Amino acid sequence: MRKRIKKILDRLTFLRSLGVLFFIIIFLVGVVPCVLLQNAILRNYEERAVEVRVEQVKGQLRSLANHLINSNYLVNHESGQVDAELSEFATLYDGRLMIIDPTLTVVKDTYGLSENKTIVSQDVITCLLTGEREGSQNYDRQINGRSGLLRE
Repeated sequence: MRKRIKKILDRLTFLRSLGVLFFIIIFLVGVVPCVLLQNAILRNYEERAVEVRVEQVKGQLRSLANHLINSNYLVNHESGQVDAELSEFATLYDGRLMIIDPTLTVVKDTYGLSENKTIVSQDVITCLLTGEREGSQNYDRQINGRSGLLRE
């Protein structure tokens, strides 16, 4: 094993040159910090962008919730304006919105798959029991080749 390494090093005579060694050292001293800094900056930017997007979506959802309350949507499900806003929001964010009443029945589903069905989800039950308005959020860095989807 030692002989093999010695043979390889004997073939690489240019590594004995002081100029090449200086070049390699300066190259590593210049490139390594740049790569580390790039990764740190990109990670920080991504986290900040996600925070901004979450706050933007939460603000729009609060506005939508106020429209639901003002139009008494849980009692009268026939509000064209609210239905249009729900569809627009779901289309805009490429997602699914479900309006669930206190009996865990889905009042409105923008996909139209779960309407009038009962939903049993830990997030929904916790929200209804505690009155917590924060909800839940999940950010996946990579989904189906697309980078960074936010699911609220």
